[in-house]
Amino acid sequence: MKYLITGGRGFISRNLQIHLMSQNHQVCSIWRDGLKNLQTSNDTITKYQPDVIVHLAADPYVKSVNIDSHFPLTLSILNWIKQNALPTYRPIFIYASSATLFGNCDIPKNETNRVNPSSIYSVCKLSCEHLVELFTKSKVIRGVSIRAVANVGKHSTHGILHDFVRKLQSDSPTFKLIGKEPGTIKPFIHVRDACRIIEFIVDKHIIQDRPINVAPPDTRPLSALEVANITMSELGITKPIEWVDETWEGDDNRLEIVPDTLMKHDFKWLYPDSISAIKGAVKDMISV
Repeated sequence: MKYLITGGRGFISRNLQIHLMSQNHQVCSIWRDGLKNLQTSNDTITKYQPDVIVHLAADPYVKSVNIDSHFPLTLSILNWIKQNALPTYRPIFIYASSATLFGNCDIPKNETNRVNPSSIYSVCKLSCEHLVELFTKSKVIRGVSIRAVANVGKHSTHGILHDFVRKLQSDSPTFKLIGKEPGTIKPFIHVRDACRIIEFIVDKHIIQDRPINVAPPDTRPLSALEVANITMSELGITKPIEWVDETWEGDDNRLEIVPDTLMKHDFKWLYPDSISAIKGAVKDMISV
């Protein structure tokens, strides 16, 4: 298979390239900055003619408002395929949406539950999901959106675990956590499983109307305090925890989703719960 990955310098993109090449797939990537030059990105698609486009390029920060370019970039890629591709060319298009579309979760959310976006980031993601659905119905692409929980693992550049490891390895005598104890509560997936899931969707040709939840089968989320304690244990570093900026509300307070489609298709997770994902990620991060 020939894969084209957007956002080639990102955390998930970098891991996905490594995984796909290890499985003998051909891989080409476009950096997020390169996507801003529409002629460059369109020329790349023309020359490479990928079987699969994995659209990962996005601002990784949920609370960011600097996402004005994401929707038009997504639309431009899809429009180019519609207007310029050969009649027989209909690539698989996997759009990386986000589980944050569900908002605060009082119960585990499955793929048929209504979403409740609570940030500009998640509203933008939802809009792009609709684009993928529209262009799929128009037979321009064979598209599906994936709603992933927080990824953790090697080559991470941001996120709670990346921040925790950095703080614990610093000279600070205390371990500062932002918010009110126990902090936000959400699930985590190891990036190795996330990459395997993308390949699994392609191999099994799981193209469906509703987005696919990407999370471990054991849906129990972890609080920031639990993640902090696991991280200290795995690093062998213990510091007194200090809660700061208690007025900060953080992201949605609780997130929990069910990976219905992946369980139905009997996907085999390497890290079946958030605890094993965090432990495995810490080991990977300190081995870099």
